[in-house]
Amino acid sequence: MRVRTATRRWVASRPGPSLPPHRAPPRFPRVHEAPHSHAHVTSETRERLLVTPILWAVVLGGAAFVSSFFGPMLVTPESNLGPIVGLVLGPLGVLVGFALGFLAGLLGLKVRTRNACLAVLAPVTLVGVLFLMIPEPSWTGALVEVEVTSCSEPAALVHDATERWEGYVERAEPWRIVRPDWRSSADSMLASCDGVILEVRVLRRWDLFRGRAPWNRGTVTAKPAVNSVRFETYFARYRGPSLEKYPVGARELYSETWEAANPWPPEALPTYLGLHVVSPATETQRAWIRE
Repeated sequence: MRVRTATRRWVASRPGPSLPPHRAPPRFPRVHEAPHSHAHVTSETRERLLVTPILWAVVLGGAAFVSSFFGPMLVTPESNLGPIVGLVLGPLGVLVGFALGFLAGLLGLKVRTRNACLAVLAPVTLVGVLFLMIPEPSWTGALVEVEVTSCSEPAALVHDATERWEGYVERAEPWRIVRPDWRSSADSMLASCDGVILEVRVLRRWDLFRGRAPWNRGTVTAKPAVNSVRFETYFARYRGPSLEKYPVGARELYSETWEAANPWPPEALPTYLGLHVVSPATETQRAWIRE
């Protein structure tokens, strides 16, 4: 029994082979992860969501500013709205460009695709804003085919016109300059009146528009009006103030114009009465409605 005990003790006390210290197993990168992947993703995200919107804002905003600032000088030289329009549409183009650039980056488009889209949008913005700067044709008058139903003197309409202008003056803006002697000038306008009041039945009407674009500046076109049959009141002076010279029932082709007056209320009797002035249409005007 003692021998076995000693043997066991001796076996237990025998020095065994030295074991290596504990070492953690080596960590290898995953197959689908590249080295420094986090830094790469951060750089790409910054480019898509920050650099791209800024680039698009600068390019599209610059195109909108250049087109809206210098465009009116080219298409409408008589206008002075170029700087004002440029200061409005320029910042608007910057905001729209930043929003579109951020959307392109958010969708994850490739660099080549983003550059191609920007290369298309820049000239489109330039041409589109320039197209918006093209002025519309201006109304210059009208041609009316009428039948005269009655003829009277302007004095019958002066009282109603004076009451109407009194209401206009009471509601006038503070900046408007009112002519001080406008009430007493009605008698003087009647004394120097050289025309009559015509009540007519309009049979046909053509509105005249003068082109202001570079390719049709000065060209007049006549557009027929819809539902032009109605009764109108005009001021006529082409035959003087005599009522007999304007026979009732006569059919005429008149040119309708509006006489602008700088003083307010106006000193011109037709404008004071709120009436358009008619005169016989010329041969050039008759040719406009035949085209």
